[in-house]
Amino acid sequence: MDQIFPADYSQLTQNTFSTSPGLNSTSQKPYSGSQNLPPQDLGMIISAILSFRYNITRRDSCILNPTLNLLIKSSISSTGGYPTLEFHIPQDLSTIFEHLQLEPVIQNYICCPQCFFINGLTESVTTDQPHCQHHNDSNDHDPPCTQSLGKFINLFEPCPQNTTNMKQNFIPTKHFIYQPIKNWLFRFLQRAGIMEVLHQNQHSQLPKGSPKCDIWDGLVWRCFT
Repeated sequence: MDQIFPADYSQLTQNTFSTSPGLNSTSQKPYSGSQNLPPQDLGMIISAILSFRYNITRRDSCILNPTLNLLIKSSISSTGGYPTLEFHIPQDLSTIFEHLQLEPVIQNYICCPQCFFINGLTESVTTDQPHCQHHNDSNDHDPPCTQSLGKFINLFEPCPQNTTNMKQNFIPTKHFIYQPIKNWLFRFLQRAGIMEVLHQNQHSQLPKGSPKCDIWDGLVWRCFT
């Protein structure tokens, strides 16, 4: 552990988290220092991240790890030492979402590029050449739109026993992106200090014609709260 973390890491974490009031804490304390990580450890860490994140196989990791070690050693030799690393320790959910690149739940619908009719989720496509079957008018006797909705592309996914599996993925010509309101509210209520802000703004009155700075300044949000 002494090789991975600097000597003052325990003091850093103690100062960072012991005084944190919870949701109201949004500050981040940057740490800058020379990390005495052996090159082989850096290569193993990068290989592990790629394995968990992008599902690379163990066989590929055995090739990737020594390659990374060689590149890291060459970089250290050319620069004359270990580089200075700077990082921020996440203290609330918003910074964790940002650091881990966690995307919200988004539903991707197929939108007809001609009549803009929503034809369902991209995962629900079953035909090889999907076309819009929406009738332009309310009369079902009118011909459907028949506009092409997109195309399939082949994707290769890693499988056990060092094999790959080909999967077809449908790519719509036009998207309609939708986020469920429950998921949006869940992320919205994780904002630092949001409950205090809601209570503070629930009964406050903005001067007529004043600019609105956030969502709770609107009339609809005040009726909702």
